[in-house]
Amino acid sequence: RVEGIPWTVEPLTWSRALLELMVPRGRIVVGNRTVARSPKCRVFGHTAPGEYFHRSSEAQTVRNRVLKACGIHGTRRRKVEGTPLVRVLYMPRMGIALQSGAKRNFAGGHELVDRLARALPSARIRTTPTPGGQVPLCEQVSLWNSADLILTPNGAHFVNSPFMHEGSVLIEGVPWGMRKYVGQLKITRFSTIAHRRLHSSRPPPSAALRPWAKVVSESACEKAELCRRTYRDHADIHTSLAALLKLLGSLRPNPLFGARLDGVEA
Repeated sequence: RVEGIPWTVEPLTWSRALLELMVPRGRIVVGNRTVARSPKCRVFGHTAPGEYFHRSSEAQTVRNRVLKACGIHGTRRRKVEGTPLVRVLYMPRMGIALQSGAKRNFAGGHELVDRLARALPSARIRTTPTPGGQVPLCEQVSLWNSADLILTPNGAHFVNSPFMHEGSVLIEGVPWGMRKYVGQLKITRFSTIAHRRLHSSRPPPSAALRPWAKVVSESACEKAELCRRTYRDHADIHTSLAALLKLLGSLRPNPLFGARLDGVEA
């Protein structure tokens, strides 16, 4: 049976590939809202923002199908002088195709990564910008699956997080004013990864934020959607190595295979 899948706009390469993978006999119908009345048309029910999977079995089915289709299998961890190698991926937001452009990044991100490398001797750190929406599905999934630890600001690219390998760690950079937004946490709630959030410690300076200069607290900004979105899309995330190491050191059991964090109890 061939089913129609209504899609109001031309789907991104990632979205089209996932739809074709999960509904192989489906037919994506773009821009025609009336087709939804057809009995042969599959209509996806509306869910609350951030709801991705209703059940663990659904998340596992999607994960298994995608990994198999992309030819991704588990790989053995190498060791450096007897210590398990930790593959760290720093993924800054870059590119005009992103909703916020190159904004919503870690302030002093490269310095933060350099200091992390010194604190985590067994780490092999690489920097790869977030892939744009036209990058093929398997290429994006393979990138996320290749790391033991990913450090990246939150955003739409988190749709790839369920495909990280089991036991890996995802550190989500959260802009000031978005402490209560948990959309990305819902993506990974049925996964086997350790997903933790690293919050911006203060409101960052920016010309675009001047109208909100009198906002007295982060919670006050969160209550005003325009304030929250302005900080999200025009400001960097201010944090510290100490905060990052504390977050990593708090993981129990530590999924980084016993990796040593200088100055932090493992």
